Amino acid sequence: MDRVGEESPENLIWGVVFGLILAAPLLLVGGDALTTTVRLIFRTGIEGSIRALPPGSVLALIVFVMPLAETLFFRGLMQKDRPFWLIGALASVWSILLFFPLIEVGRFPAVAIIIGTALVLMNMIYSYVRDRNGLAAAWLCQIVVNLLVMFVPYITS
Repeated sequence: MDRVGEESPENLIWGVVFGLILAAPLLLVGGDALTTTVRLIFRTGIEGSIRALPPGSVLALIVFVMPLAETLFFRGLMQKDRPFWLIGALASVWSILLFFPLIEVGRFPAVAIIIGTALVLMNMIYSYVRDRNGLAAAWLCQIVVNLLVMFVPYITS
């Protein structure tokens, strides 16, 4: 497994840049769909009622839990000796299986198609960045995308 401490600052900057290139258009074009999606994803049932998670919990999930787990497993462990497109495809299947039950695909089929396409695009980019710039750059890329595509719509709605 690659060591995060061996990353150069240039590669880390490229990770952030790739994240901005990927997330900014998604945020600009899909604002309403993203708001609906993140509201469906980040909620919990408490005492028989459905409530939105607090912004601090959502921030912890999208900055630490999700990117760290996915990056270490898919791009750290699995991608070492495999082509980036294969790992991007496997990570996309995982993301779709994880998120689709939460976004009520039956009620919002068009949104599901858009979100599915975006998940495939994002996972392919993360795997490409890992190949091109290293593991830490892919991690930063995913953090930037999560902040712009998930957290910004969550706190602005």
